Amino acid sequence: MNIPIPRWLISAAEKFEDWANVPLWSRGETELRKIDVLIAAGFVICVSWYAYTGGWRGALTGAVAYIFAGMIGLWFLRP
Repeated sequence: MNIPIPRWLISAAEKFEDWANVPLWSRGETELRKIDVLIAAGFVICVSWYAYTGGWRGALTGAVAYIFAGMIGLWFLRP
């Protein structure tokens, strides 16, 4: 099934990828990229919101949901 993707969306995704995959810090083989910081900030924001609205159980639910969504995203990227 072929789904047409607009060129402007592909161009925006490529520009974001070029921006996000820039290393901020590296030491030896360890590297910290901008996207890593964004993912960590998203996790903190998600868990904080769930903790604010649902207490510690809500925070646990938010953390598990965020990690699960990340796992699904990585599964879709698998060749």
